[in-house]
Amino acid sequence: MTTQEVNGQQEKVVETLVAGMTAVSDDGYSAYIDAAISCPLDPDNFVSFDEIDEAWAVAKAEAVAEEKGWRDALDKQIDAARARPLPAKFKFQEPAQEPAE
Repeated sequence: MTTQEVNGQQEKVVETLVAGMTAVSDDGYSAYIDAAISCPLDPDNFVSFDEIDEAWAVAKAEAVAEEKGWRDALDKQIDAARARPLPAKFKFQEPAQEPAE
């Protein structure tokens, strides 16, 4: 955030917004992607920093997610995770055996 002149007044301006998206599959795999979104100053459609709400931020993030194909990319990351072999556990990572009665 910086302070810039907008329509003759000094205003707090968001120049960059960081947005992220997480996908979780039904079988427990997940993937995450994020990006810094440039927010060029548009004096005709200016929203002051104090008036920015979740809907504004989500709209910016959703537009970038659609433009960059995030949903498809996250699906591919999850598919790739499913295809990777699971590493073997060390002995200390295995669940302890219950003593027999």
